Amino acid sequence: MKITIIGGGSYSWMPFLIQNFMSNDFFKNQTTICLMDINETALNDIYGLGSMYNARYPERTLCYQKTTDMKKALEGASYVITAISHGGLEAELEDHRIARRYGFYNMKGSEVGIAGCSRTPACE
Repeated sequence: MKITIIGGGSYSWMPFLIQNFMSNDFFKNQTTICLMDINETALNDIYGLGSMYNARYPERTLCYQKTTDMKKALEGASYVITAISHGGLEAELEDHRIARRYGFYNMKGSEVGIAGCSRTPACE
C-alpha cells in the first residue's frame, strides 16, 4: 500500500503522522509513505526522521519515498493525504484577525472554529 502525503515536509504534522503510522500494526512492514513537498530542505529533514525511526524500531519499519514531483507522488498511490496550508502563515493569521473583528476567538488549530471555516471544505 502506498500513502502519498502532499506537504510531506511539514514540520508540524509529519513527525506525529509518522509516529502514528509506526504505532499501528495495520501499517507494519507493508506500507510505503511517499513524502511530496516543494520545500526540499523540509522534505529531506522529514525523510531523515522516518529513516531514523526505522533504524530505531526495525520491527516496525515503513518504506519511505520522497519527491518534489506531484505526478510521481500520485503514481500508484492507494491513499492521498493533503497536509498543506494555502497562503502560509499570513493567510492563516488573517483568518483569525477577521474573526476577532467580529468578536470570535479561535481556541486551537487552523481548521476548526470560526477562523477555520475558510480553510475547511466541510464548512459552508
